[in-house]
Formats: sequence, structure tokens, C-alpha cells
Amino acid sequence: MERCDAASRTCRSEPLDGDMDGYPPLVCGGSDCDDADPLVHPAASERCNVRDDNCDGRVDDGVQTCGSSCLPETGNGGCGLGCDRAVLCYDFLGYRSSINVPNGADCVAGACRCAAGSGARCDTTIEYLGSSQSGDLRITGVTACNVDFMTNPFFCGNCTTNCTRMFGRDGVCEAGMCRCPADRPTLCGTAMSPICVNTQNDTRNCGRCGNACGAGQHCVAGMCSDCMTAGEIYCPGPGCVNPQTNPFNCGRCGAVCPSGVSCVSGRCACPAGTELCGGTCISVSDDPMNCGGCGRRCGCGEGCAAGACTPSPSCSGGTTICGGATVCPFNSNQHCGRCGNACGVGQSCCRGTCV
Repeated sequence: MERCDAASRTCRSEPLDGDMDGYPPLVCGGSDCDDADPLVHPAASERCNVRDDNCDGRVDDGVQTCGSSCLPETGNGGCGLGCDRAVLCYDFLGYRSSINVPNGADCVAGACRCAAGSGARCDTTIEYLGSSQSGDLRITGVTACNVDFMTNPFFCGNCTTNCTRMFGRDGVCEAGMCRCPADRPTLCGTAMSPICVNTQNDTRNCGRCGNACGAGQHCVAGMCSDCMTAGEIYCPGPGCVNPQTNPFNCGRCGAVCPSGVSCVSGRCACPAGTELCGGTCISVSDDPMNCGGCGRRCGCGEGCAAGACTPSPSCSGGTTICGGATVCPFNSNQHCGRCGNACGVGQSCCRGTCV
């Protein structure tokens, strides 16, 4: 290309370089295969854009760019889209990653084709739903062979149903139907960004979609908690405790069981054969003040055996038979003065009178 040098008033011949990248175009004997794009020249790095960026005659050779990660190309077709599989790059809720989609096709005469008798075939566009930041990613011209419509998440039930668009990147195909996987059975998110979660342990969707736990909290059994173990509660001082077994926080924070008393199923409980009476474990089988139960006092001079009040060795006025049992109406709380005359709560029988 010639131009006029105003200073010397002479014509000067210079190589043509339309995009000013320092490389003349092929038409002028140069090496730039696209003189309109300064990013395309022999020293350029190959990008995933279905173009020959470094002018070596090959499109997207060598790498599939996915964020900051590079994946080797898996077959003919360029940009990671080989006949045997498709490499999809996506940005899902802020996480960049990739996924391989087995296709089972062969490269024949530069085109992906299914072998004879290879079973169900789908020629379609695979779409993977990305975030609003990256938009939908589409890889066109995918030929999938030996498609199992019962289990293939990209061709579930037919060639057009893609579970990853309906249920996000974790969508699965079972018996020809799309759904979330068993360990994340609940579909949350939005129509543009669906996601499968487990609402029993997901801190961003605890108990229900969109219910986020506070900073530092955990999602335990579908409830936001400061503790990580199911059944535990947070109590000031000791921290996370199990109110079903903790004797210092039995049933609730601060509920302390008496010394020697255990916490069983959230209630203070005494050892077998005893009951908690007035904050003390009492043997109700032989305590005349708590005979057979707390507060069941035996009569004047009566003893307690096997949880029942027994008459004194000597009974003023003699014993009598009440209901087939020998009793002393002089001091029997159940038969005070006569059969069937039971003293009220807190009363006792002395000399045949409830007092």
C-alpha cells in the first residue's frame, strides 16, 4: 500500500495492515487470516469461539475454555465438541464448571454419524441452563447415538426433553421422567436458575425453598440451628446440649435435675425402684411417708412394705377385715375408724379419725 509522506512530498510503500495488529493479510503475502480483527493473527492464543484465532488452519484446536480452566479437546468438531462427547461450559449460581455429555457417535468424513444398528439417535441442540450472568449455553449439531430415553438426562423420554433445563445441573432421568436426585429431592431456585436441594440440611433453603439460615447457623433436620447435631439446642453458657439427656438442661435450658437424678427423655428421673419426691429420690416401696407413691402417708404407727401401708404390731381396739384384708381401723388411712373411710390428701388416721 502506498501513501503520501507530506513532510518529504514523496510516495512511500508500506505493507497493508487493516486491523493494525502488525501482521499483513494473506492476500498481500502476509500471514493474517483476518485483517479486520486485531485479535486474529499467527501469534494469537486460540479461544473457544469456533474460529481460527492463530491462523494455523484449525478451529479451536487444543483447548476448550471454561472460566479459568482448560479442558483438552475430546474429538473432531472443535471447541471440545467431539463426536464421542460434548464438553459443556456453564456458570451456575456463580460456580464455573464443565460437564461431559457422552454421545456415542463416530466421526465419518468430517461429520458425526451413528454406526449402523446403533439404536435410538438424536440430532439436536444441547442446552444447559446457566446463570443470568452467563445466559443459556448452547452447543448445536450434537448427534447422540444409542440414546437410552429411560436414563439419559439430556434426552429423557425423547430427543427434546432436557432434564438440566428443568431441574438444573443435577437433574436426573429415571424411567423416562425428569426429577431431582434422591439426595436433593426438592426443586428450588427460579425458572431461569433451577436447583435441586435437600431442605433438611441446605442452609440457603432450610425447611423450605428460600429460607436462608443466619450467619454461622446450620440447617439440621429442616430447621436453622446454632448446633450441628440433630436434637441439640443452644443454651447460654454450656452451648449445644441435648435436652433429652442433659441433667443441667433437662427438657429446656436451665432445668437442673437434683443431685443423683438423671435426665431421661427430657424429664428428671430417679433410679429404678425410686421416685422423685420433693426433689429427692425416695424408695416408695418402704417409706411410710411416701408409701407406693409420693405423698402417700401411712397412718399413725403403720409401716410400709412393698409399697403398701402395714398395720402396727399392736392395734388398739383390735383389727378388722375390710375387703378381705386385715386392717387396723385405729390408724388405717384407707379404713379410718371403719371400712372404706379413706382419709383425704395430706391427712392421716390417728385413733380412728382423719386428721
